[in-house]
Amino acid sequence: MGNPMLSFCQLARSQIAANGNVTNILALRGVDLTLFFRERCMGDPHTVSTWACEWIKAWDFLSPVTQLAAIHYGASFMRWYILPCAQTYATLSPLLRPLKEQLNIPHPVSLDLVHLPVVRQALLAGAKSWIDRVTPDSQHFNWGRGSRAAIMNAVLEPGSRPVKTLKPEFVAQCDLVSNWTLHESVVDDYPDVPKEVRLHGDDADPARFEPETDGREDYRPPELTAWS
Repeated sequence: MGNPMLSFCQLARSQIAANGNVTNILALRGVDLTLFFRERCMGDPHTVSTWACEWIKAWDFLSPVTQLAAIHYGASFMRWYILPCAQTYATLSPLLRPLKEQLNIPHPVSLDLVHLPVVRQALLAGAKSWIDRVTPDSQHFNWGRGSRAAIMNAVLEPGSRPVKTLKPEFVAQCDLVSNWTLHESVVDDYPDVPKEVRLHGDDADPARFEPETDGREDYRPPELTAWS
C-alpha cells in the first residue's frame, strides 16, 4: 500500500505545483464516487477522489457501506498527506488525526490509514499486522440504513454535472468511533480495544449491522458483547 500512496502523493503535489486546481485535486468540496462504480477510462483525472475509489476496490470483500466509509477515511487522510495545512487538517477525520506516538515513532504510511486510534496505538507498540485482521466479519460499521442511503447526487465543481458523493450525515457517522464494532477475537492481539471500541461475537449477523433498511425507523442494532 505504501508505494502506490507515495506515488500518488508525488503526482498530486506535482499537479498542484504546476498550478493545478487544488480544490479539485484534493476533493475539498467532497469525494466524487464515479470510479467506485466504474473502471478508469482514458482521460479520467488523478485526484484524491479517484485514488480513494480505486484504492478501496482492492478490498472488495468488505460490504459496500464499509467500503464507502473507507473511501471517506482514505480521501480525508490523503488530502492532509499531500498538502498538510490547517485547511486539510480540518477535513481530516477525527479518527485519523495523528497520535503523539505517530509523530515520534517511525512507521509505514499504511498505519496512518487505520481508522481506529486504539489499533494504531497497538501497532506502534508492536502488535501484529492489522491488515491480516481485516475480514467481512472482523469489523462492522453500524450505519444501519444501507449503502444507497449513504450517497447523494451533488455538483462538486461549478458548472459541472452532478456526481455521486457521500452524504454529510454518513460522513458524520463515520467519524464516531461508537459506530464501529470489532470481533471479540481481536482482543487476543489488541487487548486495549474494548476500552474504546465495542465488540461483537460469532453469532452477530453482518446483515443486522448494515441492512438495506432504506431508512426505516424500526431498525435496532444487534446486542453487543462488550461496551466501555
